[in-house]
Amino acid sequence: LTKLFETVLDGDLAGLLAKVEADENQRKGEFVVMVQGAGDDEEAQLAHGRRVYAKLSEHLPPSTAAKLAAELTGAPRKALYGS
Repeated sequence: LTKLFETVLDGDLAGLLAKVEADENQRKGEFVVMVQGAGDDEEAQLAHGRRVYAKLSEHLPPSTAAKLAAELTGAPRKALYGS
């Protein structure tokens, strides 16, 4: 902390909003919001792969669409093929 009244808050966006709304002092001055990405969990990766596969399969054969979607998203090709 570099300022006398500087505060660091951690949490999800809804929780941070509630903290700021509850404390008038938190609304004074300036603030910075840092957002972390969603992460690389397998379920999210597969869901993203399926969305990419669906778009690619509109223009490409299923096997080619699955191969490209797997390369782009890291999702398993076999799980995408035919989804």
